[in-house]
Amino acid sequence: MLVMRDETFGPVLPIMRVREIDEAVSLANQTSYGVAANPWAQDKCKGVSIAKRLVAGSVCINDMIKKDAGMQRLIRILFRSPLGKGLS
Repeated sequence: MLVMRDETFGPVLPIMRVREIDEAVSLANQTSYGVAANPWAQDKCKGVSIAKRLVAGSVCINDMIKKDAGMQRLIRILFRSPLGKGLS
């Protein structure tokens, strides 16, 4: 699917059905961008296990954005985003 391989400006939430985790990790690691990855799992330990196998600059488990104050300040400064306004 083109939306899974190309840089897409969103908001976009592409979903693809896979048979097993190995297939999902392999597909996720095929991108040439690898800016961020967001594995979702009911079992937090399984989410961590998946996250360790992903090749990406930022990985958040069961979430879309890192919640640390430094990252949110940077996002606010660079993108004029109100995200994390109460953290500074």
